[in-house]
Amino acid sequence: MVEKPNFKMSIGFAQYCAEGNLCGDTIKTINDSKGHMILIISDGMGKGSRAALDGAMGAGLLSKLLCTGFGFDSSLKVVNSALLVKSSDKSLATLDCACIDLFTGKCEFYKAGALASYIVKQNEITKCELSSMPAGILRGIEFAKRTTVLTVDDEIVLLSDGITDLGGGWLEELLEYDGFYSVNEKAQAVLDTAVKNSPPRYRDDMSVIIVKLINAD
Repeated sequence: MVEKPNFKMSIGFAQYCAEGNLCGDTIKTINDSKGHMILIISDGMGKGSRAALDGAMGAGLLSKLLCTGFGFDSSLKVVNSALLVKSSDKSLATLDCACIDLFTGKCEFYKAGALASYIVKQNEITKCELSSMPAGILRGIEFAKRTTVLTVDDEIVLLSDGITDLGGGWLEELLEYDGFYSVNEKAQAVLDTAVKNSPPRYRDDMSVIIVKLINAD
């Protein structure tokens, strides 16, 4: 007999490719079947095919290691080593992760060179900004970490850096607004606003994940 988690996640995401169909950002969502939901955005350096390869390698390898039982810290060491030896040229990828315990609501953020995340509680915004280095740049890098506890209807927001090239004030106002029908529509609204208001020649790849904690029943 397996205990049923108290919560589940409503997940929304949206993505923009700056060059053709190859996006330098890779999104992964994992349910580890042990009561944890894991979210990952990996952003490869630059844009186009090279960035897409690094982003996919970072997120893909990290997700496989986590699924086989490795911890976040040991998984980062493997990903970092893989990117360091991948080629003679620089291969860099940021890693932005959130692990939500669906029994307790505990949410752990793990960042390696990643952009700030946001926690939305009753329309109040908390910015989760942690200083860290991306994978593939130096040996011995470590995740920067932060923990919070979510309750029903709380949201967390993970972003790649192309979203905030306009600054962050507009984003916080949009996240506070509670008039959207779903987290997927909210994520799309964030992406659409960022794309619309950024000059085409300077646009980077953009990714948004928004998840809301809801009762399992």
